[in-house]
Amino acid sequence: MISPAYIATQWRAVIAMAQDNPAWRDRLDTDTDGFYRSFWSVLLTLPAVVISFNATLRLRDGIPSLAAQDLGMPVGVLVGLQLLTTLLGWAGAVILLGLLARGMKADRQVSPLIVGYNWSEMLIQWLMAACLLLVSFGPELLVFLVIGAFIFTVYLRWGVLRRALQANVVQTMAVMFMLFLVQMVTSLVLGAIGDLLFATAGT
Repeated sequence: MISPAYIATQWRAVIAMAQDNPAWRDRLDTDTDGFYRSFWSVLLTLPAVVISFNATLRLRDGIPSLAAQDLGMPVGVLVGLQLLTTLLGWAGAVILLGLLARGMKADRQVSPLIVGYNWSEMLIQWLMAACLLLVSFGPELLVFLVIGAFIFTVYLRWGVLRRALQANVVQTMAVMFMLFLVQMVTSLVLGAIGDLLFATAGT
């Protein structure tokens, strides 16, 4: 099992990557065990996804025009779709990064890239969950927290991708855009399938 101290060390490593601090090479666990251990981050992120979803519903209920609208399907189904979207989107991102690393002749960077991506995504998702939870209790914090979380997300992903791949600015931008497309397509496809299945079941 992964200890909190180990997770904290990996989070410090990916933050060091974003800061272009060479210490990340000593902190990030990129050996074979560390590579497979990093996939614990996926499971450890799922509670954050549920927290974010519930906080978003709480925000929605606070807006009369949105609260009056039907969600379209039961909350349990929506939570399941959100979790599935996270899992498939993450898997798609990891596969994409592995292929890109090999395509860029950076085979030796596959482990730092995947390990760094996994732990950075966990950190990002828990940060977003914390921000949404705070905003759900104090909507006046929405703009400040959301903008801050977005800036940190871009900063961390940029640093992890650029340092792990040893990529230039253009290459890093291209990889980030492709990751965005993977997440967007996964969300749209699963959302459409969910709507179709629920509509079919309701007829």
